[in-house]
Amino acid sequence: MRRIKAISYILVIALFFVNCSIIIADTFYLDVFGHWAEYTILWATNEANLFNGYPDGTFRPDDYITRAEYIAILYRAAKEKKVINDNAMTENKIDYEVVGKGTDNTDVNKESEENKSIITDNSTNVTSNKYTLHYEDLSSDFWAYKEILPVAEFIDKYSVNLKFKDIFPGNKFEPNKYITREEATILSSFFTTLPIEEKTKEFIDIKPNYKYFNIIKKLVNNGIIEGYEDNTFRPYNNITRAEAATLIKRVYYDMDYLMNEYLNDIEFIDYTLDDNFSLFGNYSDRKLDDKDILYKKAVSTLEYISLMGYIPFEEQHLYLKEPIKVIRELKKDGYYNVVGINYYLIKFGNVSEEEKQKLLVELLDNYQLRDDIDDNESLLIFKECLNHNIEVDKLMKNLDKWYVSTKEDMTKFNIQFIKSKVYVNKGYYEKAIKIYEQDLPNTDNIEILKNFIMNKAYLQYKMNEFENAESVLRDGWEIIKANKHYLLDKDKYDKEFIGAIKRVLMVQSEYYLRIIQH
Repeated sequence: MRRIKAISYILVIALFFVNCSIIIADTFYLDVFGHWAEYTILWATNEANLFNGYPDGTFRPDDYITRAEYIAILYRAAKEKKVINDNAMTENKIDYEVVGKGTDNTDVNKESEENKSIITDNSTNVTSNKYTLHYEDLSSDFWAYKEILPVAEFIDKYSVNLKFKDIFPGNKFEPNKYITREEATILSSFFTTLPIEEKTKEFIDIKPNYKYFNIIKKLVNNGIIEGYEDNTFRPYNNITRAEAATLIKRVYYDMDYLMNEYLNDIEFIDYTLDDNFSLFGNYSDRKLDDKDILYKKAVSTLEYISLMGYIPFEEQHLYLKEPIKVIRELKKDGYYNVVGINYYLIKFGNVSEEEKQKLLVELLDNYQLRDDIDDNESLLIFKECLNHNIEVDKLMKNLDKWYVSTKEDMTKFNIQFIKSKVYVNKGYYEKAIKIYEQDLPNTDNIEILKNFIMNKAYLQYKMNEFENAESVLRDGWEIIKANKHYLLDKDKYDKEFIGAIKRVLMVQSEYYLRIIQH
């Protein structure tokens, strides 16, 4: 019995320390345990740090939230995701309590109830383009003004048919009024992307003639709103703190698709990340002379400085004091490795763009004569060439040489991707797209397949062939899903294809809107 008691005491003590570590790591609210939005609330307050709880340790999930509070939280999310980037604004950490549920909120935030004059002096505005909000009860000294203003400005700047004042009409904003589900949803819609699929769900209290019908439909299709179990949306109900946290969380993650650079450029497989300091030649299977040793030491010195920022005093005797000076001297002495010498002069020699062009031409001429440059080194060379205005024919000639010399299928496809990037840099999209006219590569290498699909879609979307780009992405996504390696990194591939499709849809929408406007 004593042994059982001892074990019990040990377990209690262990649980105490486990619970203490949880409390130290996160804040847990007494009134959210078992609540339907428990985990979302913990995410919103701890992980995302968008909401605040109360000093008494509660969150009050079923209380309502005001217009000012909801917009301030929406602003935080947009600022965190860099959807709103108002560098001219001063940082303003909000520390406030949210009012509880009730019918009378006239006592809330009394300071804000003292009506301020209408904003007419542009010098009081905090954004760079002197955007103003004309509400009698909203002035620059209101606690949430610096959050409300950029949200309203963002909406007015990027929305065509609907403005901030359409959502909150009249001369008064009433910042301490509880926000409705409709208002919160419409506000949030400006910070979401277009959906990539149609859903059949409809709300019984939302009819086609409802003024926000299309926006609600878009958000349903996008998985942003779901409604209630009885298939209602209840647009005019006030939104609770738990519902607000749920809505904000979905918007927060959808913002990733707004800001991440999907379909931003030609992609190729980069296998040089761990080997950016190559010797550009075979230095292991032959006897090295003094110049070889000096060159190797110069490269290792540059690598050390690049990684560490400096060379510690106790190791300085092992490295060169002026590696670039040594490389210049080797070049002057006619050292054979023009590829390596010129590469490091371009990267670290502090030379003009004109001199870099000459060095690259010399490098490529020497590359044509060499048979000891491996695939990693070749990729480094051509990645550097893409940063400069090198003659297309010269680049293609050298890329063809690399293509013939390599034995790796992945490298051969990589060379094709690089060729298309060369054409893109010159604006030759028609030539670039021809590289992808063949059928999909006959390989199970998922990275090759993904890059081929993404690159083809990128070129089509850049050429305003939006429907073709969308079709390539949707069909390609299904091919990727069928690949045996897909499940190993499912979330990554799904996010890439969803993001790419969304970008095509959004650019297409903006493109046709501009055509209509002009």
